[in-house]
This record gives sequence, structure tokens and C-alpha cells, in this order.
Amino acid sequence: MSGEHASGEAPATVGPSTAPGAALHWLLCAGLLLLCAGVLVHQFTGFRAAALTSSACLVLCIAIGQRQIGWRERGLLAAALSVTAVALATLPAPAVLVEQSLQRAVFLAAFMILIALLRVGAGGSSAVLALGDYLTRQPPGRRYLAIHTGSHAMGVLLNFGTLSLFGPLIVRGVEATRKDEPAAAAVREQRQLSALMRGFSWVIAWSPTAVAQALIPVAVIGADPLALAGMGAAVAAAMLPLGWLNDRIVGRRARRRLAREGKLPTGLRREFPRAAAVRFSLVCLTLIGGCALVVLASGVTVIVALMPMAPLVTLAWLRVQARAARRAGKDPDEGGSFAARVRELATVSIPHSMPEALTLATGGYCGLMLAGLLEPARVGAWLHLDRLPAEAIYLLAPPPGPPPSPLAGPPRRGALGGPSWRRRRSSSSPFSAAC
Repeated sequence: MSGEHASGEAPATVGPSTAPGAALHWLLCAGLLLLCAGVLVHQFTGFRAAALTSSACLVLCIAIGQRQIGWRERGLLAAALSVTAVALATLPAPAVLVEQSLQRAVFLAAFMILIALLRVGAGGSSAVLALGDYLTRQPPGRRYLAIHTGSHAMGVLLNFGTLSLFGPLIVRGVEATRKDEPAAAAVREQRQLSALMRGFSWVIAWSPTAVAQALIPVAVIGADPLALAGMGAAVAAAMLPLGWLNDRIVGRRARRRLAREGKLPTGLRREFPRAAAVRFSLVCLTLIGGCALVVLASGVTVIVALMPMAPLVTLAWLRVQARAARRAGKDPDEGGSFAARVRELATVSIPHSMPEALTLATGGYCGLMLAGLLEPARVGAWLHLDRLPAEAIYLLAPPPGPPPSPLAGPPRRGALGGPSWRRRRSSSSPFSAAC
């Protein structure tokens, strides 16, 4: 996570020194863990009691976790309370709509918390550091193509897991060059994260694993799924050369500025880290293979399959890292014992994910509540959308856009000993693909 909220408010520290604060912190950790467990049980078994338990945990965590959130999250909570009040005042039976909206909210919150755990493994991986350093030092044109196409291809298979794996790879690679070339490092970071977000965000336009491709033909009567996927694939393909061209323009401007300041980078190259590439590929293949097995065994979607696989892969990753540190002769405090890292995972990293989880959860809650209040069919008739072909509605829909994604960065210092990271903004975001 970043060290600062998007709203500009610095988050409170995790692990307060006072006894009441410590008790609330442990209660928050337990509530978030129970929330995730309840969502998983409900997704795989359909038990309504698990869904109700997770909904209650979300309300509890919001009440006791106010020190963890900023003005952005408080504004979204105010919007959620407002639409809830309108529903209670106008609908004859609002309880069903509120329950369904809460289930959507807790699912999105649990999804964000569990997927973000992959950042913890990536944040402490020497393979990620070596690959990131190598990628950062590649020629800009080749680097953009590699990041854009790689994040797009992995996005089809791993959805949000792509950001949790590739984001730390980019950020840690840039940090490895920041000491020697601080001015160039900032430009490299912005260009690489833009390539990552562009490549990932356009997956929603055509991929059969994206939720949108399953929902649009149902929501837009008359839409041809193959035609929609074909148009989306064409648009996504067009974004590659356009993004590459934009990256080149940005790079040339930055290079002229650095030349005037006498801070041009030296262009030091690295040998391809084959061993690191093999280790990182094993992590990706394990995650992909595990999701495939879960999908085949239970019939759930890829998004749902990612939720149990992300923490399992993270735990295995941390275990391997702790074992490697022990073989290297590092002290447990220096290398981080496996038990200590798991404990910090539950008590530091998960609470740190609360702001981004709450952002996505309240967005999903408000969306479903407004759909129940506004009656989309009546609004569509008022706008005369029935006179437009289904493909026109698809093309007129806004492309993936801001807000910035919090998943691109690894944990800050205190979250398993990682360094401090600033919030990175990029030109597009996958948040619009979540719902």
C-alpha cells in the first residue's frame, strides 16, 4: 500500500500503543478475517448465514476502523448511507435490496483484501526485484510493449491478480535505480505504471473471463456476444500502438528536460536474470493452475477462484522466502521467520488494505442500491435507448478510467518490512472492471 491516502490524509498507524486502541485493532483484524472467511463460505456453499455474518463484520469493521480510512472513504460511506435512507423511506420492502447490496459490498471488500495479499509475497521476493531491475533498464520502446502485452495477457487469466504481481515488480525495479538516477527513475516509474494500467484495463473490452462480457448481453437486449467481443478486441488492439506512441512522446519530452538539467541516465544494462524469471514464472503458473483447478472442481468464475488461491499462493511464497533466508544464514529478525511474517500478514497487511477494500465495497453497494431505486428499464425508456442499436450503446460507454489503482504498489514499511512507497497515479484504472 501507499504511505498516503488518495485524499491526501496520512493513514493512522496500525498497532496503537494504548490498551483500548490495541483491543480495537485486534478486533478489526479478526473482523476482516471473518469477513473474508464468510464470503468464501457463501461463494462455495451458498449458506445465507455466512453471507449475513460477513455483512455484519463489514459494518463492525467500518465502525471500529475509522482511524484507517480517509476523506475519500468517508465520502463514499456518506453516499451509501444516503441511498440507504432513500430506500428505507421510499421502497415498500427495502430489506431485500439492502441485503443484496451488502452481499455485493462484502464480496468486493473480501476480493480486494485477498488479492492484495499477493503484494506481500512480491514485496519480499528477490526474483521480483531482479526482474524489475532488468525490465527498468530495457530500451523504453521494447519495455512498453513487454509491459502492455504482458499485463493484458495475464489480465485475461488472473484479473486483479495481475496488478498485485506486476505492480511490485515495476516499483521495486525502479527503486533499485533511484539512488543512482533519481530524476530518470521518476519518469521510468510513471511510464511503466501507465503501460501496466493500459494493458490491464482493456482486458474488460473483450476477454471472456471478464464479468462485463457475461453481463452486457443479458443487460442489453439484442447484443451479440461475439460482435461485442470482436469490437472490444479491435479497440484493445488499437490501444497498443496508440499507447506506445504516447509513451514515446512522453519519453522524448522527459529526455529533453533531463538533458537540459544534465541528468540523462547512463543506460546501464543488466543480463537477463534467468533464475529469477523461472521462480517468478512458477508463482504465476501455480496461481493460474490453482485457479483452473478450482474452476473445474466447483464451477465458480475465475474471479471467485482467485480469492482462495491468492492467500494460499502468498503463504507458500512467504514460506519459500523464509526458507531461503534461513539457508543464507540470516537471523530470523533480519530475514523474517515464516511465523512472524504470517502474523504480520494478518495484523498489518490486511488492515492496511481496508481503505481500498472499502472504496470498492461502497461503490458496489451504491451501484446496486441505485439500480433498485431508479429502475433502469424506466430510465432507459425515458432516454429512448431502445432506439439505439446494442452495439452503439456498447461503443458509447466510457472506457476504463480513474481512480488510480492501489494494487500496483507493494506494502509500505511495517508491512512485512518492505520499504516506504508513495502513491502512484496512472492514466487508467481497472476499478471500473470490478463490478
